[in-house]
Amino acid sequence: MESQILQTLEEIRGILFVIAMLLGIGVLSWVLKSISVVVNQFKYAWSQRWKDNANDLYSKGEYEKLVEHCNDRLNEMPNDAHAVWWLARSYIELEDYEEAKKLFIKVGQIEPSWKSEYVDPYLIDGEVLGSPANKGN
Repeated sequence: MESQILQTLEEIRGILFVIAMLLGIGVLSWVLKSISVVVNQFKYAWSQRWKDNANDLYSKGEYEKLVEHCNDRLNEMPNDAHAVWWLARSYIELEDYEEAKKLFIKVGQIEPSWKSEYVDPYLIDGEVLGSPANKGN
């Protein structure tokens, strides 16, 4: 009878160990998911902050600073469509239409879905809107 009680206690111990392991895995999974959510929110906020700064510089007419802001971003992330787009807009304001044209074309290549909304309004007949080659448009 004593050995049967010990055997039952061993079985209970094994079951409790499995339950404890499952709980530990569940808690660890929850913690990792929470950390992932926080990291993603931080990345989004950082990206949004960059875009807000770009918009602010453009609104203030600080195009040289915006060029620097975009180039800093492009050194880290060469295919950041937002940075390329803001850089192209800056070059229009700085009247470097050839560079703006190249950059708008690059935006269309990086993000093809942006073409109709973010590229085409600035390129008319293959030239940058407002450039000497596109006078009158």
